Amino acid sequence: MSGSLVLAIDTTSELGSIALAEDGRVLEQVALHSPDGFAHMLFGEIEQRLSRHNFKITDLEGPTMAGYISTKAEAEWLVREMNRALNRNV
Repeated sequence: MSGSLVLAIDTTSELGSIALAEDGRVLEQVALHSPDGFAHMLFGEIEQRLSRHNFKITDLEGPTMAGYISTKAEAEWLVREMNRALNRNV
């Protein structure tokens, strides 16, 4: 990774989005629609965005990852999946 990598997630309504940016330049953005919530699709969508640009989940660190999660359950799920991907026991 050459610079600052940012993953932005918006799931505040049934219309959401994921964007990936590096060094202030948007690499990719995708609009999502899921009336039943995003838990079943979010991690796969994140993995697709990252792999398409030759990044791994481990390339995201601390404050470079930002997200707006609509429910506490979705936030807990995302944190759990990210930690699992990073092989962290929590």
